[in-house]
Amino acid sequence: MKKNVMIALLILPLFFFSSVLAEEINPDLSFLQGDYRSALKGYEKISERSDLVQYRIGICDLKLGNYEQAEEEFKKVFSFKESTLLDDAQFALGETFYGAGNFAEAINAYQQLLEEYPQSPILHLVYFKLAMSHLKVGEEEKALEYFKKLRILYPLSFEAARANKIICQKQGAFSIQLGAFVNLDKAKNLLENFRKKGYSPYLLKKIQDQPWIYKVRIGNFETAAKAIIFAQRLPENSEFFITK
Repeated sequence: MKKNVMIALLILPLFFFSSVLAEEINPDLSFLQGDYRSALKGYEKISERSDLVQYRIGICDLKLGNYEQAEEEFKKVFSFKESTLLDDAQFALGETFYGAGNFAEAINAYQQLLEEYPQSPILHLVYFKLAMSHLKVGEEEKALEYFKKLRILYPLSFEAARANKIICQKQGAFSIQLGAFVNLDKAKNLLENFRKKGYSPYLLKKIQDQPWIYKVRIGNFETAAKAIIFAQRLPENSEFFITK
């Protein structure tokens, strides 16, 4: 009997200690591990919130599908006038509308980001989601416009590769390849030369090979014949081939 009592006395503090630990789980750690429900519970206990905590509360709600609450939380980030997270919060606001299926509001949010934060390092994401939002509301021409801007402005981004696939699906998989280089500077020089001549070339990065290959191309055509007809307009001595 005494032995059982002693064991109980030893186990009781362990249960108490475990419960204390459970209540003091680091919300930052939970957030980084993708446990947004636990992270949200932890962040909501913080009375004096920084811009980062406020932003992460919004992200947690967004990830959990609490779109109305996420919208409210992200708007609170804008009260931190000097925050470095304002463009991220604006993008996340757009993601909230997008996730809720409110694509018109998503377009407005993404467009506002482009206008107010032209130096933001996440503009490649903005252009892609802006284009996707236009696709969702049936505005294919506008969507393709943004996909092409993305392909030109951020050619080495993952989103540009995705945009190029969609452009090929919508407008044609054939294009005119002007050159392929291991050296990125050479590819950019050729790109700039054709831009100066009035063309709209774009750059693609092929990452399947090592080292990476940078390809300079023009156009998207439904058939090889249409690509050949266009290629006849190129300056004399231009080297090219038709690719799909």
